[in-house]
Amino acid sequence: MGVDVKHNTASPFHAGEQEVQRLAGSREVSEKMGRAVHSTVISPTAAAFLKEQCLIYLSTLDEDNNLWASCFYGVPGFLDGDDESRLVIKPIHRLEADPSALQPGSLLGTYVIELSTRKRFRTNGTIRSFDGETLVLDVCIAFPSCPKFIQARKVIVSEQDLEHRISSGAESIHRGGRSLGPEEKALISRSDTCHLASCYEGPETDGGSAGCDISHRGGPPGFVHIEGDDTLYWADFIGNFTFTTLGNIHVDPRAGLLFLDYDTGDTLQLTGTCEIKWEEHALPGAERTLYFKVHEWVRVEGNVPVHVEGGVGMSPYNPAPEDAYHPGIADDRIDQIRDRFGGEPQVPGRMMLRCLSKVKENHDTITYTLERAGTSLGPPPPVLRAGQYATVDLKGAGADGKVLTRTWTISCPPAHTKEHNTISLTIKNIGLASGWLADNMVVGRTFTVRGIEGTFTPQDTLPGGKPPAAGVVLLAGGIGITPLRSMLPEFVESGVPVTLIYSVKTLADAVFLNEFAEASQQAKKLDVHLLITNDQEHQQNNAPEGVHVHTGRVSSEILEQVVPSLQERAAYLCGPSSMMSAVEQMLASLKFPMTNLHQESFFF
Repeated sequence: MGVDVKHNTASPFHAGEQEVQRLAGSREVSEKMGRAVHSTVISPTAAAFLKEQCLIYLSTLDEDNNLWASCFYGVPGFLDGDDESRLVIKPIHRLEADPSALQPGSLLGTYVIELSTRKRFRTNGTIRSFDGETLVLDVCIAFPSCPKFIQARKVIVSEQDLEHRISSGAESIHRGGRSLGPEEKALISRSDTCHLASCYEGPETDGGSAGCDISHRGGPPGFVHIEGDDTLYWADFIGNFTFTTLGNIHVDPRAGLLFLDYDTGDTLQLTGTCEIKWEEHALPGAERTLYFKVHEWVRVEGNVPVHVEGGVGMSPYNPAPEDAYHPGIADDRIDQIRDRFGGEPQVPGRMMLRCLSKVKENHDTITYTLERAGTSLGPPPPVLRAGQYATVDLKGAGADGKVLTRTWTISCPPAHTKEHNTISLTIKNIGLASGWLADNMVVGRTFTVRGIEGTFTPQDTLPGGKPPAAGVVLLAGGIGITPLRSMLPEFVESGVPVTLIYSVKTLADAVFLNEFAEASQQAKKLDVHLLITNDQEHQQNNAPEGVHVHTGRVSSEILEQVVPSLQERAAYLCGPSSMMSAVEQMLASLKFPMTNLHQESFFF
């Protein structure tokens, strides 16, 4: 999800969030991440994403200041974020028997989640107006969230579903106090997803902002456990260490939960209080455990007119039963964020790969080509799609010989993998894990790949996997070239115009340049443009034939100059967050249709 360049100058975190970050040992890296991804506006890419959604989840207070998790639903197009400072929801379709007050001037937290792609975007602020038909939210903070622990399913609200729900109403309404009944417990026990509302009403003296917030919680079915008739508890897994939810709960225990059965449309809303038990690690994958005391609940059958197409894809991040707590796992995750890399341990189903070759591409970047190591060490690599990534275990790379887990994009095209039964990882030496790999990985050495996945692919982003007739534009910054390199041959072979714009600091920082030059000389519809942002040594004349060289950064002028029919193309963007934000704004200013912009970030 695109991150806008407009940020608060103060810390994006309030006192409660900062204290939880200190307790978790991540205060420094949490601040760095928050400043990078938290914005005060809705970006053009986020606005386009919002228009495609049929559900928006809410964190709101009722008239007695109890906190509830809720949702609105509608056909795609009912969420409008085109005014970057406001979110407009129209027409509104509310849950039956929803206790939320929704008064102008009150706090409201929202988020949308596209379960099929595991993309999330949160927008929190204050209700400017609400008349029952339209709600306008003044945005205080907006940011994407990481895709961990989300069970993938394609959820749809159609015009027909909506009309039937409006005409027939919900099936039946059930209410209760502090005790859950058998039906409520059954819904909770079969759920693999719930939505957790939290709130912080101030003061705002330590940075950050007051506001309601709602976030996703997920895991295997039954990940939320029931104790007695009034208590729920679940493991809090490793996340991205912003701790928005836990920071709110740390200073204000009020909380709300929403369980939505996506097969039946049944909803269960609960309000109560939440407690963080920091030293309770008994559940698989638990960094800590959250306990929720039920004060009141509402269950409505057939409340949301949704249906699901296809099956459910369980998250590869769900902990296995044997995944026990270890304090070093959190330390490694903090190192990952500090190094600006993602990657989380995934479930078993792993491959053992052997290093077949190690090629130094330039002064700080190495390509490792890997082959499967033996027939008894796991399944062969899955069918690879261009743009996907591999999650790798590096045994002995961490402190005291611990395993480090990292995620790196596969840089070779799928056709190469199919022909040679190998994959390639092109890695820039900028962090703890990449440095260890450069020093210790030699030909013949093996390591574990936990899985290959990712949706930054032509098949997942284009209708039918086919590019538009006007072509595609590939925009890369630095090592962000790796997923685009894997896509390039497929797009060239499709016969549509392809423009590659590759931005680097110096000519020496560019990788695969000779390969791109050769491809451009062989393919009439491929244009390769290299932008050198720091050409003090005037190296542009040393670029290979077939590459158009420019000095300076990507600009609107460059885009208009080198990309014919820009507004009719699909665009793929990958690079540093600052570069991606700037390019996103440029494309929006050029009236590029933002639903045709597809981005990959190495941040999470």
